[in-house]
Amino acid sequence: MDINARIRNYEAQIAENKKMAEGILGDPTLSMDDAQELIANNESLLARIKSLKSLAGQTADNSLPYPEVKEVEEASAVKNYDRTDAIKAASLSAVQKTGPFQGETKSERALKAYRFGMWFLAGPAGQTKAQRWCKERGIEIKGHVENENEAGGFLVPEEFLSDLIDLREQYGVFRRNTRVTPMSSDTQTRPRRKGGLTAYYVGEATNVTESELQWDRVRLIAKKLAALAKLSVELNEDSAIDLASTVADEIAYAFALAEDGAGFNGDGTSTFGGIVGVREKLKGLDATPANVAGLVVGTGTGYATNFNSLTLGDFRRIVGRLPQFADTPNAKWYVHRSFYHEVMVRLAEATAGTSSVEIINGIARTYFLGYPVEFAQVLPKDSAINQVTALLGDLRMGSMLGDRRDVTLALSEHAAFTTDELTLRGTQRFDINVHDVGNASSSAANRQPGPIVGLITAGS
Repeated sequence: MDINARIRNYEAQIAENKKMAEGILGDPTLSMDDAQELIANNESLLARIKSLKSLAGQTADNSLPYPEVKEVEEASAVKNYDRTDAIKAASLSAVQKTGPFQGETKSERALKAYRFGMWFLAGPAGQTKAQRWCKERGIEIKGHVENENEAGGFLVPEEFLSDLIDLREQYGVFRRNTRVTPMSSDTQTRPRRKGGLTAYYVGEATNVTESELQWDRVRLIAKKLAALAKLSVELNEDSAIDLASTVADEIAYAFALAEDGAGFNGDGTSTFGGIVGVREKLKGLDATPANVAGLVVGTGTGYATNFNSLTLGDFRRIVGRLPQFADTPNAKWYVHRSFYHEVMVRLAEATAGTSSVEIINGIARTYFLGYPVEFAQVLPKDSAINQVTALLGDLRMGSMLGDRRDVTLALSEHAAFTTDELTLRGTQRFDINVHDVGNASSSAANRQPGPIVGLITAGS
C-alpha cells in the first residue's frame, strides 16, 4: 500500500470537501452544520497526511510498514453513506434544482434526487461506477423485458416511484380525479354497484318482498404507453440532480398528457389506445344530443356564435342535471382555461353586483355556481358546433384507471446519434374505462343521467 498514493487520495478528498463546503456556505437555505462537518473532516485528513508523511521512506518500496497502521487507515476510510451522500447532494443542489422529489427539507429532497440520478446512471445509462455506487447503498437495478423479447428498460425502484406518481398526478387532471386501481393481470374486471335494495310497505303478518343488490363488472385491459424525450445533459455524478429532475419532469408530463387525452377525448381508435373518453362516451349514447340524459344543449347555433351565445342559464341547467348521488365533495367542473376565462368568467362578470375591484383583481376560479373548477387543457378551447366543451361531476364514480405496470426507463445513444443527443424512453401499462355516463332516450321520463354530465354546443 503506497504511502504517497494514499496521501494523494486524501488531498483529492480535501479538495472535494472544500468545494462542497463553499457551495453550502453560498446557499442560505442549506444547513451550515454540513459545511462545518466538512471543514472538521478536512482537519482530520490533514492530520492523517502529516502522520503518513512521517512514515515515508521507512521501507524500500515506500509502503505502510505496520499491519496495524493499515487496519486503522482502512477502518477510517469506511464511509457513512447516507451522511456523505447528503452532503454531496446538498452541495450540488446549491446550484441545481431538486425537481419533484419529496422531503421535508431542501437537503432531503436533494438527497432523493441525487440517489435517483445515480440509479439512472447505473441502470439506463449503464455506468459501471454508478452501478457500484448503487450496489453499496442497496439501490436495486432491475431490468424488465417485454413478452416480445425486446429490452424493456429498467423498472423504477419503489424508493423513487412515489415521487414520479405524485408528479404524474400533479400534471394529470384525469388520474388525479378518477378512481385508480392496481391490475394484477393484463385483463382484469372490477365490481361496480349498479342498483340498491328496495324498501316495501308491508302489512301485519305478511311476507317482506325480497330485493337484491345489483352489480355488474368493469373490464380493464392493460395497454402499453411509451414516451420519448431527448437529453443533452452530461451524464456524470455532478449532473445527477439535474438529470433526475429532467427525467422525472419529461416522462411524468408526457404520460399525464396522454392519460388526460384518453380519459377526456378518447374515441376508441389506436390514437388513444382503444380508450373511449368521457366526451365521446356521452356523445356516443345517441346521435341526437337532446336525447342524452347527461348532456345540456347550449344556447345558440352556428360555428361563429355558439360560444358567445352560451348563457348562465345553460350552466345552471348542467348543475340541475347532475344527479343527487353524484353531488359529492369530489364533483368539479372540467374545462379548458380559455373556455373558463372567455365564457364562464364573462357570464360571471355580467351578473349584477360585480364590483370594479372584483374585475380588476379577477374572479377566483375556485368555484363556479358552487363547484370547484379544474383546468384540463385537453378539453376544447375554440368554438365549434356539436362539441362537448364543459363537464361537471365526480370522475371517481363514473370512471376507473387501472395500473398494470408503473414507469420503466431506457436510454439509447443511437436513436439521435447525428445530433449528439441521448434518447430517453419511458413506458407504462394502464387502461381507462369510463363506465357510467347515464343513458339516452327519446322519452324524457326514461332518461337517467350518470355521475358525469356536460354541456354540448348546438349544431349548425
